[in-house]
Amino acid sequence: MNLSRHFTLEELTASTTAQAEHIDNQPTAAGIAALRALCTTVLDPLRDALGQPIKVTSGYRGPALNRRVGGASKSQHLTGEAADLQSPGLSVLALFQLAIRLRLPFDQIIYEVNGAAKWVHISHTTGVNKGEILLGKFGPDGKVSYPKLTAAAALALSEPRTRGPLVEPDYTELRDEPVRRTRKPKAFVLQPGAL
Repeated sequence: MNLSRHFTLEELTASTTAQAEHIDNQPTAAGIAALRALCTTVLDPLRDALGQPIKVTSGYRGPALNRRVGGASKSQHLTGEAADLQSPGLSVLALFQLAIRLRLPFDQIIYEVNGAAKWVHISHTTGVNKGEILLGKFGPDGKVSYPKLTAAAALALSEPRTRGPLVEPDYTELRDEPVRRTRKPKAFVLQPGAL
């Protein structure tokens, strides 16, 4: 089933964990509607601007799958409002920065860094989208911190240059967004080159 011009329901519900462990990962009609809104409002414009494919590494997660991968109890993946992304041949940081520069109507965008593995978490809600920009840093103890970034700080992030073709490590389904808070987190400005 097509959700938008560039994305299908199969792409947004695919899960290696669900497949390997026979976990049903089919969304409700409301979940499909939320996935359609995410794709048409955020993912399609990002794909159009990029001019190359975007790989959805994790989209909708039903309750059983979300628990299995350690997702947040109020994860937007549960409602079909979030997707984790990579794009072959493009750094994850460049994908993250492009989405910010395009001023897409995202609720949250997170540049996730877990050792060498990196991905972009992006969400969209049919309500008010906060435009929150975060950096997800996984520590060696397994704990994750989510400092908030300004758009300027996010666009100033850089990574060391490498020789040869860009190869991002394989994505592994993990918890990947902060627990939703009711109070505002303090702003954190990351200095360029601090990663």
